[in-house]
Formats: sequence, structure tokens, C-alpha cells
Amino acid sequence: MDQSIRKALVERLTVDLETAGAAFGLGRSAAYRSKKDLGAVRIGGRWAVPTAPLRRKLGLVETEAA
Repeated sequence: MDQSIRKALVERLTVDLETAGAAFGLGRSAAYRSKKDLGAVRIGGRWAVPTAPLRRKLGLVETEAA
């Protein structure tokens, strides 16, 4: 996974569909076709994908400090 994609997933609350798809190796068209599987929600005129579920699916979950 590209470092810029990893950084976006860790630092942001949501990403666009293209970024979410790229995290799984999908191109733009495939990402839009897979929007339900990616957990995308429509906000105004754009699709946003919450990053917390993506991080869990990709194994990027950071352990919480106790």
C-alpha cells in the first residue's frame, strides 16, 4: 500500500472512494462499483468512506493506550 494512502487512512476520519479503493488495490471504477462493500456514504454530492472500518479490515488498527 502506498504511504500516502496509509497516511490518509490514519490521519483522516473519512476518505474518498478512490482512496479507499486504492487501499485494496482497486481502480476508480471498481471502487465505485464496490461502494457498499467499502462502507461509503453519500454526503451532499460526494461519497465518503469512514476510515476506522477500513483500518480494521486492513489490519491497521492501533492499540489504544490504557
